[in-house]
Amino acid sequence: MKFSDAPASGPDGDRVVQTFFTINDLKAPMADDYSEYDFEYLPNGGWGEPGNILYTTSWETYDPDPWQAVNQHTERRESFAGWHDLVLTIDDRAITYYVDGRHFATHDAAYLPERPMSINFNQWLIDLAGQPATQPRSYHQQVDYVLHVKDQVLTPAEAAQRVAAYRDAGTAFEDTVPTP
Repeated sequence: MKFSDAPASGPDGDRVVQTFFTINDLKAPMADDYSEYDFEYLPNGGWGEPGNILYTTSWETYDPDPWQAVNQHTERRESFAGWHDLVLTIDDRAITYYVDGRHFATHDAAYLPERPMSINFNQWLIDLAGQPATQPRSYHQQVDYVLHVKDQVLTPAEAAQRVAAYRDAGTAFEDTVPTP
């Protein structure tokens, strides 16, 4: 996925979130079968942060009103502009996050999924009241590949080898993600 510290056009400074995540639906506030696993990059800060920050967050559940969250997160405050391999592994003990083959975070078994999840990418603006300008601007989100491997935990190097094998074979697309 390619993270960007500035819009493709227009003034910089918006509080934007660039994300890759897996999720299932919250059936009721504080439902115990909800799960969400996030890579969220905020190039201009937000949510109380003044500048670049990358979060990984593993969610057990939440209540939107009044706000109450049960999650575990890890963050790193630096620029992540550019292309990155984001790997998320789940086994029976933990959720582990990697960026460019390097360990970023491990979150506890309490946050393991109880039911199927979807794979998603999104980009959105937050803190709209604090926008620095009203001129038009545009943002582009770029994703090079998605690899889903069921019932196996690959290292980031093994995942990269699988992607390379698809490319070497000339395979541009294959959907093996199970339908819920």
